This record gives sequence, C-alpha cells and structure tokens, in this order.
Amino acid sequence: MRALPLSARAVGYLRHMLISVQDDGNAQTTLAVAGELDVATALELRGAGEQALADGAQSLVLDLSEVTFLDSSGLGALIAIRNAVLEAGRVLQLRQPSARVNKVLELSGLTGVFDIQV
Repeated sequence: MRALPLSARAVGYLRHMLISVQDDGNAQTTLAVAGELDVATALELRGAGEQALADGAQSLVLDLSEVTFLDSSGLGALIAIRNAVLEAGRVLQLRQPSARVNKVLELSGLTGVFDIQV
C-alpha cells in the first residue's frame, strides 16, 4: 500500500477492496472505495462509515467510482450507512458510482433513495 497524505489514511484492505479515508477539515469525510464490495468486504465498509460518524463527520461522501463489483451484501452496507447517517441527522452522498454500481442501484430501485453525484 502506498503512503497517503496526512489528511488521508488507509482504513483497510480485505480481500479485493481498499478503503481510503480523507477528512477535508470541514467536517466532511470521504471514503474512497476501490475493488469488490461483497459479502467478504461489506462489514469493513459499514465499519468505516460508522467510524467516520463517530469521528464527527457531518457530511459523508462515498466515492464509488472504483468499485468493480457490488452484491446484495454490499448494497446492504450502503443502506446501513445511509440509515446511520440519517439517524444522526447528517448528510450522505454517493460520488460517481461506477457503471456496475449504478446498474445495481437502478435494478434495486434505490437511485431515488441516495443522493448520487455523477
């Protein structure tokens, strides 16, 4: 894993997924997810989202541009993060979901549930 700037830190690498965390200093945290978001990695993303909220993120951005695969477990993690963010009265945005992620969101009828920035 390559070194990240001090404002960013690698949360973890499990199987085929990497999550990088970047805090902008203005209470916005971006989780950049790369690789496969599936049954083997969904809990790690969910934990990273919960940790960002615990660390005080008022706005959470999930950058999904590098996600190559999304299954129902990964979708469940996205929904769980969304629910936790809303319950905390904060803001969630999905940034540039890959074509595969976008397809799953469309097929599951969830495009209207998330704030999606393309």
